[in-house]
Order: sequence, then structure tokens, then C-alpha cells
Amino acid sequence: MQSEHEKRFAEAMASLHLNPDYSDMKIICGTKEFLLHRAVVCPQSKVLADQMKLGFKESNGIIEHKEFDEDTVARMIQYLYTQQYDVPAYPVASESTTAGQEERPDVASTLPAEGIELEPTAPLENVESGVLLASSDHAPEEVGATQLSSGGASLQTTASVHDVLIMHVRVHHIANYYNIPTLKTKAVDEFYSIVWADNYVWDRSGFASVLDEIYRANKSQDGGLRRAAVCLAKKHVEDLASDEAFMDAINDSENLGEFCSALLADMTRECRRTKKLGDKINELLRKELAKLKSEFERVQYIADRESGLRDRAESDLMRVKDIFQKVRKCKTYNCENSINVAVERSGKAGQGEYMVRCLGCQAKHTPTDYR
Repeated sequence: MQSEHEKRFAEAMASLHLNPDYSDMKIICGTKEFLLHRAVVCPQSKVLADQMKLGFKESNGIIEHKEFDEDTVARMIQYLYTQQYDVPAYPVASESTTAGQEERPDVASTLPAEGIELEPTAPLENVESGVLLASSDHAPEEVGATQLSSGGASLQTTASVHDVLIMHVRVHHIANYYNIPTLKTKAVDEFYSIVWADNYVWDRSGFASVLDEIYRANKSQDGGLRRAAVCLAKKHVEDLASDEAFMDAINDSENLGEFCSALLADMTRECRRTKKLGDKINELLRKELAKLKSEFERVQYIADRESGLRDRAESDLMRVKDIFQKVRKCKTYNCENSINVAVERSGKAGQGEYMVRCLGCQAKHTPTDYR
């Protein structure tokens, strides 16, 4: 949490934004001139710092910028003074429609040390150039079945969600160009906060433009945007594949061949993972089925054994009954015990014949004695 002194210092620094007082350099982009302060912007951008040194044509304090549109330059400058930048409000879902969020790559680990070169960008057609300077207390609460969100300050101008994504991509690219690591991280975070949000409104109509903007940058310096684009496309691949306009845009673009390769590779890996998972599940099911079969055979064996023992016991009982019917007195001639006897087996448990033992003289009486 910032102390009161830190807050006031941040406010004082932010007050220099677009303030001509004490300015000692400027960036000319299109029809706009941005007055800047070297002490503020140069410590945050090695590229700008080098351009202000003697020996560079920009060392007179004037930079003519042609690589990016005016709005993107304005957002970069706003960030250098406030550590924030504004984008227009965009439609979001009124209720949560996404079940879960995908894992986010480590953005900071992908940031390079140097800037990059890009082709000049074309300004967005449906967003006014002055959007960064115009704001209101609140945005309209509903637009059809959606609400509006800007992820930050609410703005008067509204844009499609893909226009806003392109703005964040361009901010990331200009941060690469001028080597502003913290702005690169923030732009990617802002991009992710939209596409991985529960209230993200998927719209395939402008997705190809977002992809084209992302893939204009060098692969090694994309900061995780390409990975996010591939994951998003894979999530909606059936919808995109059925869109002729999207497929035509892919075919016409010079930048998206690598995207198609990455998407194909990612989906191939996904299919392999799915197949491996299916094979693993099938193997587990096979083992479980074998266990169940073995258990069934064991239970069946026990049941058959018990049935056999039961039949044996019934047979033995009939034999004992037969012996009792035949034994009237002990076979020992001098034993006077006539009916006090005990039933025993003549062999091991479960084997042999039943016999009758006289409890008087302990003489054994077996069925063979009475045949």
C-alpha cells in the first residue's frame, strides 16, 4: 500500500502527462505531437534514452515516429507517466459463461532485452483517436445481452472486444520496439485478463485481425501472446473452421502460416494426449475386468465347493442315519452300552466315512460292520 507521500509523488509525475511545462523532447506521430520529459521517459526506455544521446539524429529532442499509429503511441506515453493506459469500454457477458480458466504462461520470463522492428500499423477504423483523452464517470450498463467493461477507467467510446485486444497487442509491440519491459508485461496481462475472463464474449468475426496483429511481431518476443492465441483458437476451433470469412483471412494473410502450424501441432499433441489417456483408461479397465473375472471365478469355485460339501454332508448324514438304524448295541460282546454313542469321522476332515463310537467302551462302529 502506498504511503501518502508516494501517492502525492505519483500524482505529481502523472500531472506532467501532456503538460508542456518543463518538456524537453517530443514525439511526432501522424498529425499529433506529444511533448515529453526526458527525465521521466528515458529511464524507462533504453531505446528512447539512446536516441536522446549525442550522435543520433533525434538528439535534438524531436522523434518522428512512423511505426505505430497515434493511439498506440499515446497509450505508451500515458503509461510512462502513470503506469496505466486506457482503452475503450467493450462488451462483456452479463453472467459467467466460462466453466474454468486455462493456465497462464509466465509472462515475465518471455521478455527480451532489446526492442524489435515492426511494419507500420494501421489505425483502428471504429475507434476515435481521441479516446485516450475522453472519459466519463460510467459506461452504459447494458448493450443487448451484454455489459460494458474497460478493465480500468470507463470511457465514452465503446469498441468491439477484438478491437480492444488489438490495442493491447499493439501496446505490447510498441513496448518491444522501445524496450519498455514493464509495459510489455502489462499489455500481455491486460490481453489475458480479457480472453481468460469468465465474462469474455467470444466473437469469431474479428479474431483473424487479432491473430494477424499478434503474428506481426518476432516470435521470440511475443511475450506469450501467440500461445494465448493458439489456446483460444483451439478452444473455438469448430466455430472457426466453419467460418469461411475466417478461413479466407487465414489464406490471405502473410503472417498466419506459423499460427496454423502452431495450432495443428498443438491439436496433434492434444490428440496424442487424448489417445494416451484413452489407452491408459482401456488398460485400467482391462486390468479391472481381469480382476473381476478372477474374483468371479474364485467365488464360483467357492460356491461349487460349498455345493459339493453340502451334497457330501447330506450323503454322510444319510450314512450316519443308516448306522444308527443298524446299531442296537455295542459290538463288543461284554459291553452293556446299547444306545449311548457318538458320531465321528473315520478319516481327515472332509474325507473318509462317518462312524459311531461307543461311549462305554470306545469301540468304533463303521458301516462295514453292518453290511
